[in-house]
Amino acid sequence: MCGWLVSIMADNLAVAAFVGAVWSFIVEMLPEFNGLNAAGKRWIMLGLCLVVPVGALVLASSGMHCPDTVFGADAIGKALAAGATAFVGSQLAHIRKL
Repeated sequence: MCGWLVSIMADNLAVAAFVGAVWSFIVEMLPEFNGLNAAGKRWIMLGLCLVVPVGALVLASSGMHCPDTVFGADAIGKALAAGATAFVGSQLAHIRKL
C-alpha cells in the first residue's frame, strides 16, 4: 500500500501538472480568490500545490506506519517535485491571461 501511494503522488509528473491546472480553475471559482492580486493568487497556489503532496506524505507515513525506505529523503524530494510541477501546471493553465 505504501509504495502505491508514493507512485501515485510523485512518479508521474504529468499528472501533477494536470492536477495543478485543475486546482487553479477550481480555486478561481471562489469569490474570495478573485479579489486578490496576481501575486497573492500565485502564493496561495504555490502553498496549495506544496502542502497537499507533502501533507499526504506526512499523514501516510505517520498513519500507515510505512517503512523509512518508502518515506525517506527520496520520497520528500518526490513530493516537493510533484508540488512544484503542480504549481507550474497551474500557472501554465492561465498563461493566456498574461
